[in-house]
Amino acid sequence: MPLPDLHDATLLLIEVDWEQGNCRLHLQTTSHGKGFLLFPALRAIHIPHHQPWGPSVSINSHVQLTTGEWEIEMQSGDILQIQADSCAWHSS
Repeated sequence: MPLPDLHDATLLLIEVDWEQGNCRLHLQTTSHGKGFLLFPALRAIHIPHHQPWGPSVSINSHVQLTTGEWEIEMQSGDILQIQADSCAWHSS
């Protein structure tokens, strides 16, 4: 399933399953309701929380930089960086 539009989606929870090597970003989207992005075979994740543009739990944009690398820009100005084998949307 293609990724839903994540602009203005609310980031509810970031879950890392160390043993399984997976990461889940639990979201509330405007177009697809609640669900999560699954990043299997997680290699790295960077989660800054500096909030240079002020506090926010909403996503501004997301992009796949290269194969296996994603960036999610929060409306706080923080950029989450994830390296994994793939990314897929799963509805709750």
